[in-house]
Amino acid sequence: MKSRFYQTLISSRVTHKRTQEINVAAPNPFLEAKRRLASYDAEIDAMKKKLSALEAARNELAKSIAVIEGAPADIEMQAPPQRKRDNKKLNLEEKILILLKGDFPDGLETAEMKEVMEEMWGEEVNISSLRTNLSRLRSSETNTITRIKKKWQMAHN
Repeated sequence: MKSRFYQTLISSRVTHKRTQEINVAAPNPFLEAKRRLASYDAEIDAMKKKLSALEAARNELAKSIAVIEGAPADIEMQAPPQRKRDNKKLNLEEKILILLKGDFPDGLETAEMKEVMEEMWGEEVNISSLRTNLSRLRSSETNTITRIKKKWQMAHN
């Protein structure tokens, strides 16, 4: 029969080997967190690219509005000169801002807005599609910013 010391020594070696095997098999939480952080960083970079594309689209829209309002915006096409209007009526800039916001005051109808837009561009205008496109652009921009903020918070918490 083996001595008690020898049995203790063997059992401790076996336990040590098992512990090493378990430690090797278990995932390292630090490395896992590092991988997740890298994936979040990649997603944030992708979202930043999308955001910059949306900002470029917004800038193009602002240039178009500037041209409509009559201010030169590095584009050859200029808005036609405005007709003299009564002080009671809204000027072109106010009408466009109202169109973009979507809240019409009393007395200003959609038909009048459509007439002004068609006069400026010289072609038929679908106001509802303009509003839809603008609202899609705004919601897409808002959603992108919200997603970036959430990813950043998840990565830094």
